[in-house]
Amino acid sequence: MRALLGQPDETTHLSLRDMDVWSYRYKESGVWDSMMHIHFDKNGTVRELMSGPDPMYDERRGFFR
Repeated sequence: MRALLGQPDETTHLSLRDMDVWSYRYKESGVWDSMMHIHFDKNGTVRELMSGPDPMYDERRGFFR
């Protein structure tokens, strides 16, 4: 899968859901700093896609830290 998608910017394992998450940074519409999260089950099948603001550039990120 990495050959198709490239190296993720971040990887995480969700132990409660037993899923691996690969996260990629990109510019939405060439303007907004965004992040796409791809969730894989234990067999390597994509089960969920999520996108939203990139927390690295989110001005509110200090609120929860």
